Amino acid sequence: MRRRPCRSSLLSAALRPGLAFLFLFALPAPLLRAFNLSGERWAAGQVTMHLQLGPTSGPLLDGASSWGAVAEDALATWNRALTNLRFTVVRDSTAVLNRGNAINNVFFSPTVYGSAWDGRTIGICLQSFDTRTRRYTETDVLFNSTVAWDSYRGPVRTTATGATLNDFRRVAIHEFGHALGLNHPDDAGQSVVAIMNRVTSDVDNPAADDLAGARAIYDNPNVVPSALLSLQGSVGYSFVGSSLTLNVGSIRNDGDATSGALRLELWATPQPFDSTLPPGAHLLGGRTLSSTLAAGSALTGVVANTTYTAPPNGSYYVVLLLLEESAGTFGIRDAITMSGFLNVGPQTAPQITTQPSSVTAFTGGTASFRVVASGAQPLTYQWRKDGAALPGATNPTLTLTSLSAAQAGNYSVVVTNNLGSATSQSATLLLGSTADPGRLINMSIRTGAGTGDSTLIVGVALGGAGTSGSQAVLFRAVGPTLGTFGVSGALADPVMTLFQGTTQVAQNDDWTGGFDFGAVGAFAFSGTTPRDSAYYNRALASGSYSIQIVGKTGATGVALAEIYDATPAGTYTRAAPRLVNVSARTLVGTGEGILIAGFVVGGTTPVRVLVRAVGPTLGGFGVGGVLADPQLTLSSATGVLADNDNWGGTAELKAAFAAVGAFAFTADSSRDAALIASVPPGSYTAQIRGANATTGVALVEVYELP
Repeated sequence: MRRRPCRSSLLSAALRPGLAFLFLFALPAPLLRAFNLSGERWAAGQVTMHLQLGPTSGPLLDGASSWGAVAEDALATWNRALTNLRFTVVRDSTAVLNRGNAINNVFFSPTVYGSAWDGRTIGICLQSFDTRTRRYTETDVLFNSTVAWDSYRGPVRTTATGATLNDFRRVAIHEFGHALGLNHPDDAGQSVVAIMNRVTSDVDNPAADDLAGARAIYDNPNVVPSALLSLQGSVGYSFVGSSLTLNVGSIRNDGDATSGALRLELWATPQPFDSTLPPGAHLLGGRTLSSTLAAGSALTGVVANTTYTAPPNGSYYVVLLLLEESAGTFGIRDAITMSGFLNVGPQTAPQITTQPSSVTAFTGGTASFRVVASGAQPLTYQWRKDGAALPGATNPTLTLTSLSAAQAGNYSVVVTNNLGSATSQSATLLLGSTADPGRLINMSIRTGAGTGDSTLIVGVALGGAGTSGSQAVLFRAVGPTLGTFGVSGALADPVMTLFQGTTQVAQNDDWTGGFDFGAVGAFAFSGTTPRDSAYYNRALASGSYSIQIVGKTGATGVALAEIYDATPAGTYTRAAPRLVNVSARTLVGTGEGILIAGFVVGGTTPVRVLVRAVGPTLGGFGVGGVLADPQLTLSSATGVLADNDNWGGTAELKAAFAAVGAFAFTADSSRDAALIASVPPGSYTAQIRGANATTGVALVEVYELP
């Protein structure tokens, strides 16, 4: 469970100008929505607020008879705007005031559950949500009882002493907006008229921006309702002979739609389960349940009897999977690994089956060693450097970051169980320095350039830890020249526009020269007066940018978008900015119409990259016609390096998202895809296609991982 506070400021102020909020290039710059969404929401239906505000000390300026009546009116303003979610109330509730009780308490208080209010805050919304489903479980709304309150309309008023007379109704509307999942637009640098801005203003009702934000969360036609399934309570299994019994406390559906058919499966795995079954996994037994599960409901006391199939002799982790049927196939929706191990046949002492390999890395970089061992579980691990135990290094994989000379040496691991131990061979970490570290130097995407939600959008972020200054960058939008390579239907006259936020930085329609494309290995444009477009900047400041490519006069066709690091050869330094994120959003088709993004790693050292194929999550940002189930494949000239279909909500991927500042996916069970890979210098392609040959808009992203 995760908790988040959102506050309202005591001060009144003018709206602050700034850059529009960017969803990491998920939206075209001129079409950015200004509202700021938290990323969490309630499941569709009713949300009950317990009003515990007490009596007023006299008549209110707007004629309301009680604080509770004003709060109900504030809730009603949101109800009138929404279809799929409704606030209901318990008037004068006597529920216990406590955070974490799954009750939405609304009350005045001299403290925030015992902590003092700061000098600026007059209201706070304390939200709790399930980190797996990203659905709210509780939202308490507290109002500061130590400041002056009334209820009125129009400009903010003051008391006889000159202090702000806080309007309870507009502050309540604001805090209930937080309860829906709206954040402060001005915190994201936006300059919009909104009651959800942090500072109190003369806005006394939800503005168009506020209503658009709420509807984007709950009434967005691009967000396909889905079940969000989980295993809850105690789980267990038992078998006698060939009979297997599975026990589950409850199966919950916290989503917006009735589930497909449900199935329970028990698996024995030689390695820990992490979103997908590892090689060598064995199905012990499974049972398809007789009923689907309605949104907001649960199956309790589930007992499933089936046939037990013993795995080969060995030692296994045991994992219980919850699967849901969709389009004729079952997909994993939740998993629980049992606390004990399954040991079958004669038990053995540990044996090293995959030895750790030596690594050559560079100062400031990252190095990993991995061991695979068999033997009776539980197995414990202790890594050593030059024979000395490393504190806390007790996992099968040892990862070293921010490498320094002191970390060079020989690494080994001791694997132990109750029958003995085994020590791996030593693996050497060789550490050097380089003036030419690995980095992203190019990304390209060839696809159709359309209009509206199908407009070709390319994003780039320049920067990196410890860097400052500017970078030389070349952007290209290739259309007519593609015809010389045999591409049919090329965009006849591409127009390229570069944005930083909503600010247009540059635009080009027909390249007239000024940079030698050969300096970055790019092919020349065809013709003496090419209609292809390009923009070169020898000193583009660090930051995030997006490029929009459209056909002149609304034409459509195939275009190639390219981004190059144009730093002159031999001049790159670690302190200089680099490409740390490149991305593209476009329509994914079938056959030759799948999304293929190429990227190049330059320098002399490997780079760890995060690659994401975003489909369903885009719907939450107002993008229409999204790809419902993207499948991601990363390849090089030697073949497929990695692939992913449904990211699975793994801890490693979540940590990677946070490390690079990527937006979270809607849920652990979302059908977006992502993978992590360490790649040496060279050329790579990320292919995105829809499962079952489906089509739709998708976002491909490539990040350099720290």
